Amino acid sequence: MSRRTVGFKRLKITTSLQNKPYGTFRLPTVSTQSLWERQPRALESEERSRQRRQAAALRERQRRLLETDEQRQKRREAAALRERRRRLLETDEQKRQRREAAALRERMRRMLETVEQTQRRRQAAALRQRLKRLQLTKPTNKTKA
Repeated sequence: MSRRTVGFKRLKITTSLQNKPYGTFRLPTVSTQSLWERQPRALESEERSRQRRQAAALRERQRRLLETDEQRQKRREAAALRERRRRLLETDEQKRQRREAAALRERMRRMLETVEQTQRRRQAAALRQRLKRLQLTKPTNKTKA
């Protein structure tokens, strides 16, 4: 997280808590004028924001190329944790939307996949099914297989 985004987030907090007593102290009010001065992104063009996003994506790709396995693992775990937290907080409507979006993505993927990919996917599904069946019939300690 760059220094700029930190300031950006902090600024958002001060405006949302404006004039509201928070604990014992009040946060300083921010005039609209200074808001515009400190948040130039609200005024930037589509082209500029697209360029900024592309640059950020490029930096992220470079960073991922250079990261170690441990860092990758840590990043994945953090992402999984964020996802879990998000799912805990979501409403039924959001759940439905997420499932619909996932189903749509899957349909699109299947439409675009090659014959080999289809075969591979079906084989993987069959293997998963077999594994599940094996786990269901796994001998327990009581039966003494």
